[in-house]
Amino acid sequence: PPDEGEFPEFRHRVWLFYQAAPAYDLYLQNSTSFQPQYDVNVDGTPLDPEYGVQYEAGQRVRFLGERLQLSNAVFQIEKRNLTRSLGAGIYEQIGSLRARGFETELRGNVTPDWLLDVGYGFTAASFLDYTTSRGAVLSGNTPRRSPRHTVTFSTSYLWPNGLAVMGAGQYISAQFLNDSETVEFNGYERLSLGVSYTRGRAQYALNLTNVTNTAYWQSSLGSRQLYPGEPFNVMATVRIRTN
Repeated sequence: PPDEGEFPEFRHRVWLFYQAAPAYDLYLQNSTSFQPQYDVNVDGTPLDPEYGVQYEAGQRVRFLGERLQLSNAVFQIEKRNLTRSLGAGIYEQIGSLRARGFETELRGNVTPDWLLDVGYGFTAASFLDYTTSRGAVLSGNTPRRSPRHTVTFSTSYLWPNGLAVMGAGQYISAQFLNDSETVEFNGYERLSLGVSYTRGRAQYALNLTNVTNTAYWQSSLGSRQLYPGEPFNVMATVRIRTN
C-alpha cells in the first residue's frame, strides 16, 4: 500500500471520460478520502485519521436503439487506519485494507413495456496489515461482511390494460462475521414476485416476498447476536389516487 505521505489530507476526485462512438463510452476515475477519527485507541491515545484511495476504469455500451445499456467496471480500493470497536467506547486501528473487483450490469427496456436490470459483482478484499491489540496477526484475512459474489436482478412487464407483473432476486455468497474468519454466514438467495392492476385512480397489488422461504441471516451485532431475514410473506395493497 502507499506510504503514509502518499495519502494527502485534502480530498480529490479526477474523472476522465471519452466517447469512442455515439453509443460507446469509456471512463477512468481516481479519488482519495480523508476521515478524522474522534475516538480513542486501547491505550487511550487518539486514533489516526482514516485515509483512502480508489481507482476505477469502466465502459458503457448502449444498444437496441439505446434502450438497453451494458456497464462494466474494474476497481481497486485501499484504506488505512480503519477502526474496530472493542466495546465501552474503545477502538483498535487496522493498518491497511485492499479490495479489488469488477462489476457488470445490464439495464433498460428490452421492449417499451419490458424493463430489465441484471447485475453481478465480484470483490476480493483482504487486510494488508492488521495486528490486533491482543497480538493476533490477521494480515491476509478477509474483512467481515465482505462477500465475494453478489447477483441481483429485477424485471417487470406492463400491459396497456393496466396489468403488470414483476420479479426480483438476489444472491449473496458466504461471508465472515468477524475478521478472524471463525464465524461465517452461509450464502443465500431470495426471490420475490408481484402483480398489480391499475384502473382509473385505483391500483390493486399483490406481492410475494422470499417465495422460496429461504432461511438466512440478514444482519448481526458482533459475531454472537444474529438476526434472521424475513421469511415468506404475502402483502396485498390497494392505493387510491386523490388527484
